[in-house]
Order: sequence, then C-alpha cells, then structure tokens
Amino acid sequence: MSARCLTLVAVCVVFVSTEAVLGEDVKKSVGEEVSFRPDRIDPPVSSIIWKHRNSSGVVVKAIEWDVEDGFNTPNQRFKGITSLNEKTGEITITDLTVEHSGLYTIDINSKEQKHRFNLTVTSEWMINVFLKIIMLKRYIINNI
Repeated sequence: MSARCLTLVAVCVVFVSTEAVLGEDVKKSVGEEVSFRPDRIDPPVSSIIWKHRNSSGVVVKAIEWDVEDGFNTPNQRFKGITSLNEKTGEITITDLTVEHSGLYTIDINSKEQKHRFNLTVTSEWMINVFLKIIMLKRYIINNI
C-alpha cells in the first residue's frame, strides 16, 4: 500500500472510532426553570452526578444521588432549587440566575455521559440593553 492509502485508512479508523459528543444549547431568562435529561439511562443505576462548569472553567457538583446515601446538593448555588429524578436522570433547576449559565454534564455509575447541555441565562436588563444597542445601530446605519 502506498503512504497516501495508509494515511487515508488511518484517518478513517480514527474518525470511525471517535464517539461524538452530543451538545444542546438552551437559553432561559432569570427566574425561569430548566430541565435536562440524558438520552438514555441503562439500569441498574447506583449513582448519578450532575456537574456544572461555569465560564471560568470551574466545575462543581450541582446535585448527586447514590443508592446508599440518597440525594445531596453540595453547592450552595443549587440548594433548594435543584431536583433530580433518579429513574430518568433528569435534573430540574428552578428560579434560575445568571450564575447558573454554563455547561452541564452527567455522570451515571461514575461514567461521564456524552450528552452535554450548554445553558445561557440572561436577565431582562441584559436583553433590554442588547435590544437598545441593536436599535441604535439601525438608527446610525439608516441616518448616515
């Protein structure tokens, strides 16, 4: 085989063996609620951990559950507003704040799943500022 064919075969093998990461972008406003659910959950399930990575890259556990200890919400930002369905793996966060924006991942039985959820939470104030900027740009463009 020529070097060119070997390179092509190697690239194909790498491409086929690489598993895709599924991503979902979700936009919400302050005060709303959001739910994320993994594509599938294969029993038996002995533990579930939802993690949150903020824009600075800091990762915290949002909520966790295991057969022996039950539910735990280790991070103050998620206490009292986060619930987890241990049968489906679905997490629900109510009363969202801008600080809840970021990437959410789930570990089931200590194995990180491929599905990721990117949450953007905007405040009404931010939306109004953004709309005013757009209107100002249009005004400038139309009057120059």
